[in-house]
Amino acid sequence: MEMNSYMAIGSNIRGANAEAGRAARREVYLTFGYNYRFIRAFGEFAKKLVETPALLTKNKVKLKDFLIKIRKYAKAYYLDVYDTLKKNLSNLESLSAKDVKSLSTKLGALKIAKSTLVSNVVQPLKNKYPIIEKYLVNPLSSSMPVNITVDEIETYWKTLSGKFNSSCDEIIRISGEIKEILGRIRIKG
Repeated sequence: MEMNSYMAIGSNIRGANAEAGRAARREVYLTFGYNYRFIRAFGEFAKKLVETPALLTKNKVKLKDFLIKIRKYAKAYYLDVYDTLKKNLSNLESLSAKDVKSLSTKLGALKIAKSTLVSNVVQPLKNKYPIIEKYLVNPLSSSMPVNITVDEIETYWKTLSGKFNSSCDEIIRISGEIKEILGRIRIKG
């Protein structure tokens, strides 16, 4: 199912896989905060990595794994934690004092983990590739300059991918712990 969802992200499909495709797109959009300019900058980098059949063969698995990771991050951070929390705000008093304290501590840790992801991965990318900032300032800017090579993108990403993976894994881990606490909320009524 994950492969089908991955393949459906950019497809105009119908039927059973259409909903999976929409969910996949929403998760990717959540990762980028529904910011068109961030989504577009990512799209330009991704397009560069698969613009020829040889590059597609070489980078398809890496790009698929990246998309799966950001979707898991988005689901854990936004849907499992903040969406669930928002839906259950009026029922938080059903948690024990210990759970409330633990929830508060873990939400703080989650905020720090996300901040670490931004400072260790997102900001260095923006610093290395001013084109990202250009997209953020001017949504009508042209596509990525040809002077940024696939090899340059791959080489630079290798310096950040370990930090990216560990930051995402930490966010997913903390989100799972928060989800467990939120699962103990008793709904009134």
